[in-house]
Amino acid sequence: MERHVTLIRNDEDEPWQAVTCNQYVNFSEASNETIKCQDGYWYDDTYGHTIVMEWDIVCDRSLLVQLSSTTFFAGKLVGALVIGVLADIFGRKWTLIVANLLFMASAIVQCFANSYIMFAVMRFFVATFATGGYLAGFTLICESVGPQARAWVTLQDGCFWALGLMILPPIAYLVPDWRIIQIIITVPMSFMFIYFCLLPESMHWLIANNRTDEAKAILTKAAKMNGTEISTADLTPITHDEDKGRKYSLIDVYKTPGLRVLGTILFFIWTADSMVYYGLTLGLQNQSGNIYINGFLTGVVEIPAILIAILAAGRFGRIKSLSFFHVCSGIAMIVLYFTPLKTAAGTDLGWLKQTLVLTGKCMIFAAFRVLYIYTAELYPTVVRNTGLGMSSSAARIGGMIAPMTIALQRHYPWVQPVLFGGIAFVCAIVSLFFPESKDKGLSETLEEWADWKAGRLSVGNGGDGGTKELGEEMKQMVS
Repeated sequence: MERHVTLIRNDEDEPWQAVTCNQYVNFSEASNETIKCQDGYWYDDTYGHTIVMEWDIVCDRSLLVQLSSTTFFAGKLVGALVIGVLADIFGRKWTLIVANLLFMASAIVQCFANSYIMFAVMRFFVATFATGGYLAGFTLICESVGPQARAWVTLQDGCFWALGLMILPPIAYLVPDWRIIQIIITVPMSFMFIYFCLLPESMHWLIANNRTDEAKAILTKAAKMNGTEISTADLTPITHDEDKGRKYSLIDVYKTPGLRVLGTILFFIWTADSMVYYGLTLGLQNQSGNIYINGFLTGVVEIPAILIAILAAGRFGRIKSLSFFHVCSGIAMIVLYFTPLKTAAGTDLGWLKQTLVLTGKCMIFAAFRVLYIYTAELYPTVVRNTGLGMSSSAARIGGMIAPMTIALQRHYPWVQPVLFGGIAFVCAIVSLFFPESKDKGLSETLEEWADWKAGRLSVGNGGDGGTKELGEEMKQMVS
């Protein structure tokens, strides 16, 4: 195959410039008139076989690369909002299982996409079901333990997330074909079939929906596995003015005084954190160094971020930790803005700029982990997954904006440091107005939420047990 490079210049005094997207209409004529390349494109195969190479997503089609990322985050938005509501209606367990099944099916179909449109559509559904399933699982984790252990069990969730980020770059390096990579990362989803027989439903959800017999059976089984005995006689349904069997929605959240204000502010923080997190993660490809090593480092920095977040949230509380991590991220971004590429003596400072980016990402991820825990603790059981889903949906707006900041960064280098730093400082300030949730039980209903906010709801008093009067033994079990 012949390879052509078009050289043009607008004036005889200007140097020749290589053009990769056009060719001359008639090279024999002394004319600069060009048209789009008619004989296809030649690609640098450094990164293997990609969707860009397969469907010629270059030149005037290059925006489709960013569009695929936007489509992905749009799917996450829909999944968080829609599937989050379904988890409050049908339960955490089955929502998680069905969402993961559909996630795996969509990922498999995506492997065999024969056009960009099919690829983008399946990418939307992959993001939809992956996000919905994750949120249902995260809520189930938080509702399965008491307040003292809640931060630590989410540590495992965050560590596996970081491990996935660390594994992906080596896979991409060793297997330079996007279809095979997709198959490799989809196969582990088959292990989720063990959920059918091993995963229990959330006792909080069962009690809030007046299914106490099932909750008693799960609690008794847990006690037996732990080698202890407890009495479930005091485990009773929630009895408030709300109609039994009623299903709740976003409207009910906004009818609750205080919760609608805090929820709206939370949406802003989720949007901001997501924009900063994904903006820095995706933007690392523009930093100096090897793209695979940079990708690996994005996962490495999240391990200490998780550990720091959990230790701080457990010792100093959710709110102080949330504000502190935002301040640290903001400082890293402001220092990044004032750091030049080279010193006056010509010393390269690319390593320092990359370190500041990774530090900012580490701190914003720590804030994100605390935010996940706090959001799950803020909302009562009847709307917990709805609230977490709405917050996650707001985050996807930030995720869709993130690629745009990368595009602007190429023309205006100050965009990300100034924008991300400013947003981080604003989040640090507004988060200080939230009520602390450390060592508090989980509220079950919207009526109980005011007592929870005021600190009048404790473990065994309507929260973290779904009963008004839990015996001391049961308190130990749910904690």
